[in-house]
Amino acid sequence: MKPSRRTRIAMVFFFLFMANHDASSFEVAIGDKRFTAKAPPGYVEVGSSSYRTLQLFQGLLPEKLEVQGAFVSEEEAARIKVNEVPVLTRYMLIYIHKDLQGNVTQPQFNQVRESTRKQYHNMYDDYRDQVGHVLDKPAESISDYLGDDAKIKSVTVYPIGVVSDRTYAITISQLIKYEVATAGGEEPVFYVAATVNVVHVHGKVFFLSAFSYFRDEADLSWTEEISLGWVEDILHDNLSPSVFDYQGPGAQTSFTEREVAKLLGGPSKKYSSSGREKALGIDVSFLHPEGWNVMEDKDSPNVVNVVYGNMHDEAVPFVSLAVNELALRQKVRFSGEDGQNVMLESMELAVPSDAAIISKGKADVAGRKGAWVKFRHETKKEGETLRSTQALYMFHYRDKLVTLAVGVSGKARPKQVETCFDAYAAVFERIVQSVTVAN
Repeated sequence: MKPSRRTRIAMVFFFLFMANHDASSFEVAIGDKRFTAKAPPGYVEVGSSSYRTLQLFQGLLPEKLEVQGAFVSEEEAARIKVNEVPVLTRYMLIYIHKDLQGNVTQPQFNQVRESTRKQYHNMYDDYRDQVGHVLDKPAESISDYLGDDAKIKSVTVYPIGVVSDRTYAITISQLIKYEVATAGGEEPVFYVAATVNVVHVHGKVFFLSAFSYFRDEADLSWTEEISLGWVEDILHDNLSPSVFDYQGPGAQTSFTEREVAKLLGGPSKKYSSSGREKALGIDVSFLHPEGWNVMEDKDSPNVVNVVYGNMHDEAVPFVSLAVNELALRQKVRFSGEDGQNVMLESMELAVPSDAAIISKGKADVAGRKGAWVKFRHETKKEGETLRSTQALYMFHYRDKLVTLAVGVSGKARPKQVETCFDAYAAVFERIVQSVTVAN
């Protein structure tokens, strides 16, 4: 039975007619290297069997990106085989950048990751209000308007966040807005959720992306979850286990690759400071990975609680909450029109005097203007050196100064501690973004 026009999503113009298709895996060729890429469970690679199919997907990407493989569900592949119109609610692509087919060293890829992370955060700041509107109320589906004469008029990318940042891959999510013109004069708009993975294997860089027609946040979550699992499978199919066990400078251990993927794809638990004496009457809540433990800090008069994860390689991820009563002078300075700038200038006073500050900036936490600072610190305790890399997020609320710290701490080597912090960056980002104040 042919699907109705209402049930077809915006991608209905991809008529992927083909005679036969391979079901499981194929090879990605980049310069002189070849890599195995298995289809995710329940999906079939269709592009390698049909040049026309590949070119239809190619038309979605910028000119410098070249599609290597296209994946659709088994149900969609069955429709294609009998020349039915595919619905294409969800699909995945593997592609390369034409200017990145040469060898890319690990330090060079680290620079790519850093640059991507910074640009993405800057883009998110620019589009923050628009992204919130789109997530709250998706645009009307254009499936009723599309026909063979439909043309994409413009495309706008709205960044959502850095999902994961690991030694061999960085993963970012986004919404893509398509404005379409039809022969009938209609100009409908629709959105596609996308998660893009930039992957570095054996000196080559390629991209894995998952796309879903956007109806609600579950569609965005699907692209993130299937992407992380897909990247994990491809890395383990193409990298020897010894690579993950390597402990040298800039290397990432096996636990970070696996642990972060589990945490991002696993359930969360809500923490609340309600009823806790040190919270000074403020109810601050946030989501943290289920299985992390809540602990009271009896040594500090201002730290309400510390929530920490499992120790791996002598490093522990954590998030802590502190609330301080502000003096009258501080209340005036932080609550004034220039309060956020004052707070930013004061961030160096919030860290230990012997800490090494890495970076700082402005931040919005729980809908309130604040600031953040990232730093390294070492301390001696019972003859042992404990090292940490942390980021403090501070904001002013009801004459109180609220501080959320995220980071890793332990007896690991300095470089390893920083590497672990970078590995957990996506987890920490989700925690910070989930912060709310109830009263």
